[in-house]
Amino acid sequence: MDAVICFNDGYVSRIKVFEALGIKSGYNTERALLIIDNKRIFEAERIVNKVSLEARNKRRRLERGRTLLEESEELGITPSFISRLWQRFQDDGNVSSCYSTGDPRITMPNDDRYLAVTAKRKRRSTASDLSRQLFSATGTTVSRQKVYRRLGHIGLYVRRPVRCVPLTATHCRVRLTWIRDHALWTPQQWSCVMFSTSPGLVCSLIWINMESARYPLSPREHH
Repeated sequence: MDAVICFNDGYVSRIKVFEALGIKSGYNTERALLIIDNKRIFEAERIVNKVSLEARNKRRRLERGRTLLEESEELGITPSFISRLWQRFQDDGNVSSCYSTGDPRITMPNDDRYLAVTAKRKRRSTASDLSRQLFSATGTTVSRQKVYRRLGHIGLYVRRPVRCVPLTATHCRVRLTWIRDHALWTPQQWSCVMFSTSPGLVCSLIWINMESARYPLSPREHH
């Protein structure tokens, strides 16, 4: 029967597993997805193993002669959704991800922790640098946007602190006087002046947490 399958040397109903995950009768598919999303993976494994143990002792109770369609109608959920839930658990032991039409998740929790630790240790690393370091360490390829999103989930955002030369009132007055004195210079006179291409303002990106983001970043003096 479609409603009874083999699991851990015992016979377990997919409906039984679905009910053990906390889905009550009468819930629609959207509500069922929300409940499953709030369940932890280890809770699902514990519940399924418990149901499997009960099935070995109460096989007669599971074989009620009802079809998967009848059970799904009783719970108010489509049979295809129950099949997807069970197949997902058999594939990776995970029932926490909701049904989605988007791309599957690329990074694992260990990859996310590696990105977080690396960003905190090297706060001036760019998203591209973090992506390359993750690939070198784990072999996982992610884009810059995914790095931004993963770090944003744990409260790490990028900001650009200002690094500049301090200017006093005397500096401003001297510069204004110099500009006025040279306002009428000819191109021949300017040809004897050497200009430097090094800017006095240097900007760089750093990773900060939410607590640091509450306070404005003051310019840091660079002599």
